[in-house]
Amino acid sequence: MRSSFLRHFWLFGLLSTTLVAYADNEPVPNLIEDEHELSMAFETPHTKWAKPYAQGTTRVLFFSPWNQGSTEGREVIELMQRFQLDADIIYYLRGSKNILGNGNPRPYLSLDAGTQRALKLLEKPFDVFFFTNMTMNMLPDEVQTALQAQLDAGTGIVLVGDEAKLPFSEAQDFAPAIKAPAHGNYFTQGKSRGALLPTRTPLEYKHGWETTFDYQMAQQGLALLWAANKAPKINLDIQIPTKSILRGDLEELSFTIAWDNSVLGAELVVEIRRWDGDKVPLKSVRLSRAEKATFEFPLLSEGQYHVDAFVKTTRSKICFASAPFEVKTSTRVTQVHLDKSWAEKGETINGTVDCEGLKPGQIILIKLVDVHNRVVKMIETEPLATTTFAFKIEDWMPMLLRAEATLFDKNNIEVSSAYSYLNITTRNQNQ
Repeated sequence: MRSSFLRHFWLFGLLSTTLVAYADNEPVPNLIEDEHELSMAFETPHTKWAKPYAQGTTRVLFFSPWNQGSTEGREVIELMQRFQLDADIIYYLRGSKNILGNGNPRPYLSLDAGTQRALKLLEKPFDVFFFTNMTMNMLPDEVQTALQAQLDAGTGIVLVGDEAKLPFSEAQDFAPAIKAPAHGNYFTQGKSRGALLPTRTPLEYKHGWETTFDYQMAQQGLALLWAANKAPKINLDIQIPTKSILRGDLEELSFTIAWDNSVLGAELVVEIRRWDGDKVPLKSVRLSRAEKATFEFPLLSEGQYHVDAFVKTTRSKICFASAPFEVKTSTRVTQVHLDKSWAEKGETINGTVDCEGLKPGQIILIKLVDVHNRVVKMIETEPLATTTFAFKIEDWMPMLLRAEATLFDKNNIEVSSAYSYLNITTRNQNQ
């Protein structure tokens, strides 16, 4: 007990000293490296699109704005979760050619600590530079010179942003005979490859946003590998007969996946993923001289989907591809309506579920579900065109819930669902 107390007391004293030094602009040991650390300690849901990767680790130097409340720095770590990267980062600060670590000599020990750190990093070769919502000319001149030397030697570059332009004066469109990713524009200059990607579409908070984000990161990661001259050695082509499929036609349809190369011992692994992340694994196929495989659609509920395909061995991922499609049905839940979007503990929340095209033998589950998809309350009933429900809000319920209705057919297979968010609050009135 005594040693534990002393250890915590010592840590508290060290932290207090560091914070006071930082507040007083006194030198803080390793501050610049601490601020640029790309920590993988906090893991979020993700798909390992190319990790581990058959072509090994890709050395990446990221460049990103340093803005309060921005997510660009976190998105670097999100890419690192999904792709086999050895990464460093340089943050741009607002101002003329300013980067984090410059301009304040007391905590950083020198006036140009950021520039010196960047030049030290650039003494080592990188496979690719990755810029998010900024360009090379925002960097200090000496850093630009060091970057250009590596670009001239063949280092690739990716620029994400609606105003992004390649720093090549003679950039040429990539030869269409050699496959480049479908998302973005791709160029070459001498030995170097360049990619221009549009700004990532901002996502509103809603159920399933992580799945959409996962595909956004897949697009950026594939462009990164291409620019680093480490694009997959096998190209997959997923052919879905139509992008909008009636649920009743699913069992009569199939899709194909073709490949243009094979690797001894490689396997094609295929799954279908719904908008909310729910996955249905399909058969796996050993790659051979055959160039195509056919897959049957399972019976799916209404919604947006992707076919995800991976070629891998027991040791690594070789390539991946995804293709979207939609399932529609005339028998469906159209909406979940709550009498208000919030409730207090002890209160009863009332709502309705609207359905259309109902058939005999169907049932509907109406649930309160937390952000971890745990069901906290549930009602099972026969669906009507408008089904009413009520839930009492318990003291132990979390702050955010989904009121979710799921329609099942007579074989207890999910057909359609919808939800509305419910906020639980405690106002502490008259206190």
